[in-house]
Amino acid sequence: MNRRGAFRVKVSDIFWTINTSADVTFTDYKERFDVERETRVANLAFTYRFGKNTVTPNRRRQGGAEEEKRRAGNS
Repeated sequence: MNRRGAFRVKVSDIFWTINTSADVTFTDYKERFDVERETRVANLAFTYRFGKNTVTPNRRRQGGAEEEKRRAGNS
């Protein structure tokens, strides 16, 4: 692929450590809950660059400020 393509692998929470639990206490009321979600996620991505590998550099443009500096120096 002439070094234009790339694969990327991303994995989150491999050991399943993100678990949520909470205790809620009000007057005469107590509640406890545990949430166990599937948080283990794996992503696979492929990118490919089209077009030229080299880009021509931008030419330096002179704006109005450069012109004013030149006129001020010549006066």
